[in-house]
Amino acid sequence: MPTEFRRIVFSHSELREAFASYRNEGQVVLPAGPLRSVRFADESRNRLCLGVHDPQSDKVVDVELGAAFAAAALLRYCIARRIPIQRSAQKALALAGESLALDLRSAPTGAEAKLAETGGVKAAS
Repeated sequence: MPTEFRRIVFSHSELREAFASYRNEGQVVLPAGPLRSVRFADESRNRLCLGVHDPQSDKVVDVELGAAFAAAALLRYCIARRIPIQRSAQKALALAGESLALDLRSAPTGAEAKLAETGGVKAAS
């Protein structure tokens, strides 16, 4: 049975909006200025490091966020904009160039997998 895979890539302005509007872990304050980069802080992938250009000092300032916070903020952002997200899909953060993406992977359900194994055909309802 095929597995569905979707990747939703967020622009830097969408990331900024998603993080600013989600306040589960207290208020996240990003410095003023455009986002320049996104990367994982280390190999554990538990924290993100956002590179924000500070126009006053003309330098890029690194701001760290928890990956769980970022994922929750992006899910809420998608829901608010009616971007369909399958509830049962496995969700993971991924880098897409200099931006952040939400990967969604849907495996067949138990009944569908059993039908595929036995060669059965499910009747239309």
